[in-house]
Amino acid sequence: MAGIRIIKPLVGGGFGGKSEVLPLEIIAAIAARKAHAPVKITYTREEVFWRNRGRPRTIVRFENRGQKKWTDHAVAARVIQDGGAYCSYGAVTILYSGALLGALYDIPNIRYDGYRVLTNKPACGAMRGHGTVNVRFAFESQLDEIADHLRIDPAVVRHRNLLKPRASPSTICACKAMDSRSAFTR
Repeated sequence: MAGIRIIKPLVGGGFGGKSEVLPLEIIAAIAARKAHAPVKITYTREEVFWRNRGRPRTIVRFENRGQKKWTDHAVAARVIQDGGAYCSYGAVTILYSGALLGALYDIPNIRYDGYRVLTNKPACGAMRGHGTVNVRFAFESQLDEIADHLRIDPAVVRHRNLLKPRASPSTICACKAMDSRSAFTR
């Protein structure tokens, strides 16, 4: 291992795309050892997209309960991600999808059921907003729909529900089997 030298130019951040070892990197190391010479891997812009793992297809279902002005509410989320053929960062990706649901808003009651499904498609991996982008988009879109239904400005709904100073987001994860109705009963 002492004879291996990796040179990575300072071009942008990893954002998840460089956080796991993929076969080509291993092949380059083996080729360098066999050749007793440096090996350089270059990608065209198109090859970068083929090589890197994409964002997982995500199916999101929310159930919301709250007062008329959508305060002191509860959210139940069910998220299913198509992880492709290999797990990669799958467990972490599905965890982040739920753990960061309450990151912006003071949601006193969150129930999250997340499923990472392995399929016969190309593997998915970490990207910018690792696991959170699809779920956050769905949640924010639903906030817009709730505001429209209540005839309240969407910015007002968001402002009313922002985390208060020194508040902690509801990110404590516990596993417990329950049906969707029991999430909203006391």
